[in-house]
Amino acid sequence: MQVNRIRTISNFFARASLMRFVALVFVMLSISMTSADLQAATAAPFHAPVPVKQTAFVFTDCATNTAAKELEVCTSGRPNAKLRVAFMGDSHTRQYFPALFKLADKYNWQVTVISKSGCPVLGTKPFPAVSDIRFCKEWNKSRESYLASVKPFALIINSNSSFLTRGNAEIAKAYKQTIAKQLARGTKVVAIFDNAKPDPGVAKCYKTFGAAVNANCSVSKKIAFTSKDAQPASIRSLPGVTVLDFSSAYCGISKTAPSLCPPLINGIKVYRDNSHISSTFAATLQSRIDAGLPSFAKRVN
Repeated sequence: MQVNRIRTISNFFARASLMRFVALVFVMLSISMTSADLQAATAAPFHAPVPVKQTAFVFTDCATNTAAKELEVCTSGRPNAKLRVAFMGDSHTRQYFPALFKLADKYNWQVTVISKSGCPVLGTKPFPAVSDIRFCKEWNKSRESYLASVKPFALIINSNSSFLTRGNAEIAKAYKQTIAKQLARGTKVVAIFDNAKPDPGVAKCYKTFGAAVNANCSVSKKIAFTSKDAQPASIRSLPGVTVLDFSSAYCGISKTAPSLCPPLINGIKVYRDNSHISSTFAATLQSRIDAGLPSFAKRVN
């Protein structure tokens, strides 16, 4: 299966292609190489744990952008990582990274990021009529080819933008199709319902009202969840699936306004724009995600 672009976060030898590495070995005989270096350079890029120097995992640029169709895959983890976990989805999966990568560190996961901005995870046979999502079909074809070419992941964690999926039944069906393929291979799946949406002018609200933003820019729960997320609901009943719903983290925070969803919670800006939650607020969801993980994903050893 052809994967258009793969970026592996690793040392120098893991970044170089195998052919270039072999050429360097024979041409630059003065270079001293340990057996551990050789093993790291020649190991299969998708199956071997990839050593990193830091315990914090950060992928700020590991994604295919909205105008591109090539598949970009980033892998990282400690040398002794026991569990292969994929964070797979659009930018609404990546928005949880501040929490997810701390959990990866806590539970010693090897993490692979598979993401395209503005493109939900969907099956392609048939591909739903979502013509407004650029190169989404091509990217999803490459994604499915990649997954079929590697050892099944133990766990996939996914979330998708409801602004893109819009509660569309055909899109939900295509999502269920591609998730079912991975479940059949033995992979477990954690699907996170998309976040509440703020006042469309939330960025201006923060600047204009400051600490008084809640009194001026909170929205009702009905408005916050106008864009329905049918994806997690479509797979909820499948064996091996865990569905997480954090709606209570966004709405009903105040006892005096139980039906409202505020843009500021405990002094933290909930949103970074009219679609995504902020990195700071995402970090506060770590304990909720942790509590919802299947037990096998928490075995450190």
